[in-house]
Amino acid sequence: MRLPTLVNLVLLAAFAIDVALAIGVFVAPGLWFDTLHGTGFDARDLAFLRRCAAQWAVFAGLQAVALVWWRYFPGMLLVVAGARFADVFTDWTYLASSDTLTWMAWPGLLLPGFLNLGMGVLLLFGHQEATSDDAA
Repeated sequence: MRLPTLVNLVLLAAFAIDVALAIGVFVAPGLWFDTLHGTGFDARDLAFLRRCAAQWAVFAGLQAVALVWWRYFPGMLLVVAGARFADVFTDWTYLASSDTLTWMAWPGLLLPGFLNLGMGVLLLFGHQEATSDDAA
């Protein structure tokens, strides 16, 4: 598979996941707490979770713009890579600091950090390839 195709697929998949997370939090926030903690939630938990959903919505927006425009403006890949790198440690920190976790929380909070790191690196390579083609 060519790198530009892989970049498009990764941007599209990440967009879909971030949209689903953001919408899911606003439509069914209890599902998040049931799935990851096996507990209910209070107003502070819900406020923080909605803050996270807003961040996922920003990620989705950046990825949507990049998906459409990165071939014309390869720097968009750097913007999305920076956003993904900024999210590498967040789920691991959440995992380490939560006092109640279900078995589903472990893969659900361990994997995203690695995926964010991998996505960021892939987008850096995509940017390099896109700009080296322009220079040739």
